[in-house]
Amino acid sequence: MGDAARSQAPTLSWVYVGQGSMGAAAFVSVMERRGDVPAPRAVLSAEPPWGVRPVAAAAEARDCPVHHVSAVGEDPVGQWPDVFADLDVAVVGCWTERIRRQALDLPREGWWNLHPSALPAWRGLDPVGWQLATGARELGCTVHRITEGQDDGNILAQGAVTVEPGDDREAVLVRAGARLGELAAHALARLASGASVDDRPQDPRAATWCPPGGVVAMLDPRQLRAAAGARVARAFSPQPGVALANMAGEQRFAVVEMGHELDVADVPGAIEGIDGYDGVNVSVAFRDRWVRGRTWMVDADRPSVTSLGPLELSGEGADPSDGPPSAAPQG
Repeated sequence: MGDAARSQAPTLSWVYVGQGSMGAAAFVSVMERRGDVPAPRAVLSAEPPWGVRPVAAAAEARDCPVHHVSAVGEDPVGQWPDVFADLDVAVVGCWTERIRRQALDLPREGWWNLHPSALPAWRGLDPVGWQLATGARELGCTVHRITEGQDDGNILAQGAVTVEPGDDREAVLVRAGARLGELAAHALARLASGASVDDRPQDPRAATWCPPGGVVAMLDPRQLRAAAGARVARAFSPQPGVALANMAGEQRFAVVEMGHELDVADVPGAIEGIDGYDGVNVSVAFRDRWVRGRTWMVDADRPSVTSLGPLELSGEGADPSDGPPSAAPQG
């Protein structure tokens, strides 16, 4: 929008669309740093109206109208005319639906996505988990325009967060969400003031991708040292967890803490405490020590194991002989 048009409409009309812990952290961060930017016209969330609903709860605590939706769909103006009519921008924090062209064209400044990676690296689903699995010490944060492609729109703002020792997926999701919200708030403030925002194309030659959605890392404790295995498992903890080659295919494992070193009689791959029920506390013997965690069951009809290729086990705790984790489509 040009300066003249903005001078006729000094207030910014925007909506927030999001769910989950990262979406909530980003929303709270935007609200705390928005300055003169008005509150969003509404918040759309795919969370249920009961139970765990972090985005909806954060919005309600700040007196923002909340719409519980399963999808934005093709005609959001028809469904929510008071929300999408005459809209400047829509900000998205954690949303799996691909926004369709009819909806993309509605806001004057388009749709902005909050993506926890330094795009064009790590496009796709669950970039936090897959980056942590490779031993990342820092994660990028990108605000970018949503297009009909996947995570390929122009970059509006970028930053980064540090990965602390022992961080799991949930901790980094929240930290990245807060940083993304800060970046989005700054961009919204510039837009509301009539200033331009950075708007640079991504280099498609530099694009890298997360594994397809529904893929879960599989580790073999008999071949990995505990530090490397725990790091990858922690990357997907507390959910969705990882598969272990020495467990039933429908079981998942999430790390709680490191255990003691293996005794002479301990055998790598041994599992103590498992009985097949959901939420069982277990200890798993890796090559050098035990790792304590919990297991639960998923759909037993999941597809067979498929290799992910060169997902490198780099970083602290890795061993040159530690091979990459394979993966199985998650049931």
